[in-house]
Amino acid sequence: NAISESNLPAELFPNYSAIDYTIPKPGGPQPPAYIFVVDTCVSDDELNTCKGALLQALGLLPENALVGLLTYGTHVQVHEIGFSACAKSWVFQGSKEVDPRKVAHQLGLHQGQHGRQMGHQGQGAPPAPGLGRFLLPLSEGEFVLSELLENLTVDSFRTPVDKRASRCTGTALQVATALAGACLTPGGSATRIMLFVGGPATEGQG
Repeated sequence: NAISESNLPAELFPNYSAIDYTIPKPGGPQPPAYIFVVDTCVSDDELNTCKGALLQALGLLPENALVGLLTYGTHVQVHEIGFSACAKSWVFQGSKEVDPRKVAHQLGLHQGQHGRQMGHQGQGAPPAPGLGRFLLPLSEGEFVLSELLENLTVDSFRTPVDKRASRCTGTALQVATALAGACLTPGGSATRIMLFVGGPATEGQG
């Protein structure tokens, strides 16, 4: 619009001593993202209750929300919900501290490599490589995610009677954070890592 006495830009108002400018991010805002991190070192009853609550929660999320699933006990499993032929997951040792760059490398989330593969499609920032594999819009991944949740079982590593369950909560959160960082644009999405834990961390990072 043209500048006039009745239509002045904010810079010309004497009572505005400072003005902040926001530069739009490429590609616009992303939909909200929810990464569920589920402890499987619990009893069958506790796990079934958690699974029921999560299945109910999926019905309350917006259709365009990005969803992902990690489960953990002695080890951490990152579930590839974009692979529908069968259940597929990537396993990380729970006793080790993880480096975000190594997590991205092991999951095949190479921003540079993906950019080269997408370069021929024209200008604009390509989507992150993890979108469509580990994080999917609920409208596309709800069936696979629901099936994964329904088939979750208690951690297969047996705990001695005189020991606590081997629960690598800290490592699971490190992997979830690395996954979010590799898949989502910083500041472009409201991301929630939702932890469902049944006891204290006893393996790896606390």
